[in-house]
Amino acid sequence: MQRGHTGSLPIAMALWVLLSATCSWAQTAPRVVIDSGELEGVITDGLHVFKGIPYAAPPVAELRWRAPQPVKKWSGVRKAKEYGSDAPQKLSANQDEDCLFLNVWAPADAVASPRPVMVWIHGGGFIQGSGKINGESFAKRGVVLVSINYRLGRFGAFAHPSLLKNLPNGEPPANFWLQDQVAALQWVQRNIEGFGGDPNRVTIFGVSAGGTSVNLLMASPLAKGLFHRAIAQSGIGGYGPYRRLQEEHRGREPLTALGERYAMSQGLAGKADVAAALRALPWSTIAKAGTDQDGGGFEVVVDGVSLRDDPQLIFEQGLQNRVPFIGGCNSFEGNLSLVLPWTDQPPKAEVEKRLDKLAPLYGRKPNDSGLWADLYGDVFFRASTLHLVRSMEPVSTPAWTYYFDYVRGRGKNSRGAGHGSEVGFVFDNLILPGAADRDISHAMQGHWIQFAKTGDPNGSGLPPWPGYSSKEPMTLVYGQNGITATRDLHKASFDLLFEAMNATWSNGSSAMTASDSSKPTPTGSDPKLSAESEKALRERVSALFEALRTGDIAKCIELSDPAVVSAKGKDVAEKFFKSVSGLIKFAKVKAEDRTIKSITVSDDGKSARVTIELKLNGKPQPPGVEVWGLLDGQWYYQETTK
Repeated sequence: MQRGHTGSLPIAMALWVLLSATCSWAQTAPRVVIDSGELEGVITDGLHVFKGIPYAAPPVAELRWRAPQPVKKWSGVRKAKEYGSDAPQKLSANQDEDCLFLNVWAPADAVASPRPVMVWIHGGGFIQGSGKINGESFAKRGVVLVSINYRLGRFGAFAHPSLLKNLPNGEPPANFWLQDQVAALQWVQRNIEGFGGDPNRVTIFGVSAGGTSVNLLMASPLAKGLFHRAIAQSGIGGYGPYRRLQEEHRGREPLTALGERYAMSQGLAGKADVAAALRALPWSTIAKAGTDQDGGGFEVVVDGVSLRDDPQLIFEQGLQNRVPFIGGCNSFEGNLSLVLPWTDQPPKAEVEKRLDKLAPLYGRKPNDSGLWADLYGDVFFRASTLHLVRSMEPVSTPAWTYYFDYVRGRGKNSRGAGHGSEVGFVFDNLILPGAADRDISHAMQGHWIQFAKTGDPNGSGLPPWPGYSSKEPMTLVYGQNGITATRDLHKASFDLLFEAMNATWSNGSSAMTASDSSKPTPTGSDPKLSAESEKALRERVSALFEALRTGDIAKCIELSDPAVVSAKGKDVAEKFFKSVSGLIKFAKVKAEDRTIKSITVSDDGKSARVTIELKLNGKPQPPGVEVWGLLDGQWYYQETTK
């Protein structure tokens, strides 16, 4: 009996401790009332953490490809202890179209003394990623940290004529990913005080696509007044030209053309209500189809509302949102060229003209393949970012730039800090960091936080960081041997790169592949083409069009360039021809409704471009069905239907 009595004491004590802990938890679990209802979060290491907070209504059904709408209010207390679903993408186990969630980390005592707010925008090429990042280190240093999800891939960048018909007046018709980010910032303005955040000190920051988003939020009138400082980490800085919504622009087909092509691929072109049919597609079907965006990911559309012009021009004209700005990149951004090929980008032809001068500046030979990786990173990230940094001085707004060149355990063969490698240092979440790692992380996060607090990254105990100006073009280098400010970093190479990029812009080059870069736009029958050759050419094109009009897919394949069919795959070519043929049949296009508007021969005389105009119900449509082909070989249809 005695032993039994003694043995029951620890059990009773354990129950008492458990009950006490449960009661204590119930009393201290943080709660916040926001405009859509009450939330209950958790306490983690002395911080108040709220996850999976909806900042907009689920963008599903009728709200797919619409501007984000207000959240429906809930009754009772909503648990905010787990992350919400990721946006649909290829690499996520927990994804759903209902994905517009954000997360908040805050100091427990923040409400008593409002803290600066930092809103993290994740990267991933606009096709993957989420707001699932640990914000504890920022909250422990006195910041209210917010991370967000936003729509990705075709869900975030899509348009079709049928979707635009009944759009409410003034509602932005495109860039849904950008609109989501704006909606999240609006949520912050309405609700962040309840978490202890200061709505008048909001800093946006992000990496890669998130850094690009920061740049574009600065260019968007929708975001005006929603943030007060901006940090772009390895963002693309704005060199275009970018795609338009409904018209071809400098060689780039409109977004609606991509939408029409996608609708055809899904067999929806002949539907009475294409918009309803598109919105009825399972989200998993859309996600699996991937994206036809440039380079597989990055897509920006000038729609006249969310973006009124090419971002480069917005900054050059001083029309950006004027807030203190930090923009920087890493020393080997070129590692991204393995994923997003250089050949899909326009400046290559102009850069090639300057290779003999550039190569020695990089310690390489002009034919060195490694040179192109270096140039890729410098053109698309460093030079374009520096362009935006420079554009702040004319509007009397302070700006700083950095160069991250620190590699953990750096070996002699290291080419530098790869794309995105600074994120672990910014968030101070490195695994088993050494003393040097901690020093870089402490300084980098310290600069970010000081900037969020005051609009200036300089503060007590931090390495000095001079601002950037035309008279003092200073760059802060986070390097292997410490943190130092350097004047005119890599000036000689960047002078040449800016020269190449400006030439690309002024020449109106489009985002064609390198092999396409010499192909001129149609201007009528080309004088380089003899009458006999032109006649044969017209007959050949007519034969292809007739095969499409009658649905003779085998004939289309026969008339196609074998190399193109082989590269794309015969099944892909057949599917494409069936889609185009179906559209032509649905529109009841007759042979006489087709007119060859122009023929242009390339400079090398080996290929030609034919632009065709179609009439629908007797009315000419914008020229758009284009044919590329070899003059001494077969033809193939370019995937362009406007």
